[in-house]
Amino acid sequence: MAKSPATVTVEAFDDTVTIDDRSRNVLVHLTDTEIDQRLIREAGTYVVGTGGKLVLVSIMATGEFMERQRAYAPIAHLPTYSIRQAEESCRQNALKLGRQALEPLGIDYTAVGMVGRETDRLLTAAQQYDCGHLFLVDQPQSLLHRLVVRSLGRAITCKFDGLVTVLQSNCDDEISGKRRWTIRG
Repeated sequence: MAKSPATVTVEAFDDTVTIDDRSRNVLVHLTDTEIDQRLIREAGTYVVGTGGKLVLVSIMATGEFMERQRAYAPIAHLPTYSIRQAEESCRQNALKLGRQALEPLGIDYTAVGMVGRETDRLLTAAQQYDCGHLFLVDQPQSLLHRLVVRSLGRAITCKFDGLVTVLQSNCDDEISGKRRWTIRG
């Protein structure tokens, strides 16, 4: 007796679902750690593939700014340390990091320096530069710190209306051979 062929179920393609393939401007939050280079290269590669613009943001916390102001105050021949100086210092840092990471790839970028709370300043920069995708680094935290303070990645994810890519900073590529990315959005 001949066996009948196996039955294959074919589902109709649903063309009503739209795929969001718009180019997005990408904002990269720089943390002044060694992982910044890898984060910048990954975001740059993403931008080349999608056609958006790349914005590198370096932020000086308000507390650090105030410490620098106090350090400058007793020195008579130096003017008061201003927000403009702090922002320019951060922008120069972003330029340097971008040049190191992206020059070999030939990717253009905008460097931005800001002073204030990280979450607020990142959201402001994302809106100002029309960014629909953020690249962040998630710093390792103790259990107590995680219970008391919300991580930057979680705080941004709750408030940002776009894609968020978070690179875990405790990732050891040489041991695992894999990248650990978390995409939230």
